[in-house]
Amino acid sequence: MEQVERFVPRLVFARLQAVIPPRDLPKILYLIAMHPDGGSDAAIRQLGGFGLPEISGPAKPARGRIMLYAFKLLGRLRGLYPITRVRR
Repeated sequence: MEQVERFVPRLVFARLQAVIPPRDLPKILYLIAMHPDGGSDAAIRQLGGFGLPEISGPAKPARGRIMLYAFKLLGRLRGLYPITRVRR
């Protein structure tokens, strides 16, 4: 996961913005941030849809990072964090 992790939040955020109504997205990100242990572990195993390698192993370590990313993405929606380009 370490090799692709920097790309995942931006890809997931773009997907969320495409499929979730703008008025609902802040609420969903807030729920994810406040309840990182809720929900299914199935999503972490579906990164192939983004063109990323499949991930195996325990999902528990990723949940803490998911919480942080949800807070950061919520901040981006609110204009607290600028959207930056990926450095190569």
